[in-house]
Formats: sequence, C-alpha cells, structure tokens
Amino acid sequence: MRNLGGLEDIVEEIERYASYAKQRRPGDLLRNLVASPHLEVIRPAKFNTGNLIITRFQGDPRHLALVTEPGIILHASQMHKRVIRQGLPRDWNVVAEFRIKRLLVNV
Repeated sequence: MRNLGGLEDIVEEIERYASYAKQRRPGDLLRNLVASPHLEVIRPAKFNTGNLIITRFQGDPRHLALVTEPGIILHASQMHKRVIRQGLPRDWNVVAEFRIKRLLVNV
C-alpha cells in the first residue's frame, strides 16, 4: 500500500467513485460519494477543515468544494473559469459533508 499525498491524488481517487464529469442520472454524484469507502458522511454538517461539501445547483447535487478553513472553501468556479478560494456563500444549498477517512491504495 502507498499513501496518496497531494491534492491531485485526492482528486484522482475521488473521481474513481464520484464520476464527477460522467453523471448519468440526477443524484449519481451524491450516491457515489456516499458509497465511497474513503468518505464518511458528516451529519449534521460541521464544515470542518479538510472536509468535502456537495451543493445543489439546478435542483441536483452536483458541485463539490473543499473546506480549507472555517467558512472558507476551495472550488472550481464557472464564472471565474478557475479554481478559487472564497467564503462559503450563504445562498448555497449544502446537501452533504464528507470527511476523507484516508487515502491508501494497493501498489
């Protein structure tokens, strides 16, 4: 086993379970995140540093963000066309929060 270290490794590991760009049906992203053995659902949401949140846009849970510090998130912004760090907007409908358990893969 090897420990995955960088943000790129985290994104690659989550992509295996989340299929972020390949959602076929409404709710696929949320279902796949809940099913991931590397993630634990946090209820109620606490917005702890290092956790992932999924928000609802256009009626479907479809956008992921990483909590970098209390009240601050890192996410891909369509408006800015890049990844940005910003305060968590009050009007975002946060559907779930996930703690990353650990990232280990067999070598």
